[in-house]
Amino acid sequence: MNKFTITSFLLVLVLLSSSTVCKISIAQASRCCNNHPELGECVPGKKNGKCWEFCIADCEKGGFCKNISSGPVCHCYC
Repeated sequence: MNKFTITSFLLVLVLLSSSTVCKISIAQASRCCNNHPELGECVPGKKNGKCWEFCIADCEKGGFCKNISSGPVCHCYC
């Protein structure tokens, strides 16, 4: 019985850790080519360090402040 409990516990840990890794890689893949309003306001045409730093972490070309209908937003290049 004790072996079964330990094995079950380890299996649950492995499954939980693999789902976390999967969620992180999906989040990083969706960073590029997308708008990121969660970063807050930015000023189009001016360097926005927060936007650039956020985007360059996973997207080769970085990002910029883009004007959209709801207002300026950080956008990561494809």
